[in-house]
Amino acid sequence: NPLFIYFDAFAPDKAEVEEYRRQYRAGKVGDVVLKKRLAVIINEMLDPIRERRKKFSKELAVEAIRYGTKATNVVADETLDRVKSAMGLFI
Repeated sequence: NPLFIYFDAFAPDKAEVEEYRRQYRAGKVGDVVLKKRLAVIINEMLDPIRERRKKFSKELAVEAIRYGTKATNVVADETLDRVKSAMGLFI
């Protein structure tokens, strides 16, 4: 079951995953139970990220993106100039 790929990646309690695997193979739990538990695990992992995100304003995020874009453009322009020079394109 592909759900176990996600359990293996995200579940902190490997013993719990093995127990679910055993129960699944025995036909005692189905996909709905697994999906609900996986949703809880993923949400627990994401909750601290969501809390940190609440501390930042939209304006601050937009400003950070603009700053990053400007800095990246400088590097990209320099790289493009070096590529053109290496290719003999002096445009």
